[in-house]
Amino acid sequence: MRRLSLDQVETFLAVLAHGSFSAAARKVNLSQPAVSHQIRELETRLGVRLIDRVGKQAYPTEAGREFVPIAERLLAEADAAALTMRRHQDDYVGTVRVGTANNVVVWILPEIIRKLRADHPRLDVAISTDWTGPIVEGIVADRIDVALVTLPVPAGLPVDVEPWRDEDSYALFPADRAPPEGPVTPEAVINEPLILPKRPGAVRRLVDAWFETAGLTPKPIIELSNSEAIKAMVAAGIGATVLPGEHGEHHGHGRLVARPLDPPATRKLAIVTRRYRTLDRATRLFIEAAKAG
Repeated sequence: MRRLSLDQVETFLAVLAHGSFSAAARKVNLSQPAVSHQIRELETRLGVRLIDRVGKQAYPTEAGREFVPIAERLLAEADAAALTMRRHQDDYVGTVRVGTANNVVVWILPEIIRKLRADHPRLDVAISTDWTGPIVEGIVADRIDVALVTLPVPAGLPVDVEPWRDEDSYALFPADRAPPEGPVTPEAVINEPLILPKRPGAVRRLVDAWFETAGLTPKPIIELSNSEAIKAMVAAGIGATVLPGEHGEHHGHGRLVARPLDPPATRKLAIVTRRYRTLDRATRLFIEAAKAG
């Protein structure tokens, strides 16, 4: 049997993933006749029919279904081989695995990564988002190289914690029912329909603590783990929220109004790494870029 072409294998998986030859053609940037030719060539090399057409839809044959996991492994191994060889190129820096909150990804990391990759275009960044606890667990388990998280960090773990930056919090209101300019108190916000971060995250603890300064306990109508989703709800006029970070500057293109808090509520972010671990070059460069801000 002639050796398989990885391009044909990729096309085969694209046809099945998208359900038709025409959709696969758009995915892999080929003409539909070219996709059909690649599938025929693959079937000829394997000596079996892999895909049946029913109208415009494509379905795997029994042999095709058995070939799917093999095809996926072939492409995964090819990707792994390419990554391994990249490490031998003179200008390759490596990959840094970063764990952080989604609003840090949205408002803080883009400029940091833009500057970092401008200086080191062969440095790759893999980002995962979660609450502080799971992210720090990822550091301990060596699934993450560096974390940018909200303090406090769970105690008793083999990690190094370095304060990074402080961020003020804001109350956000729909533009058509915002209070007058100036700081707002917990008493001024508590009677709004509240849309707040989910427990048990550090941001929710910060928000709850702000209300508790006035002896109040918030009872949100909606709890969400994604700050951008919270802001979308507020922009739709459903309720108000309290969030830390850059929200005072980026507040929904006129659909939201941000007000500072009285008393202030500050989120403290930190850089967390695995204790006793020698940091690779990619991780060191990322940390330097984050500190430079």
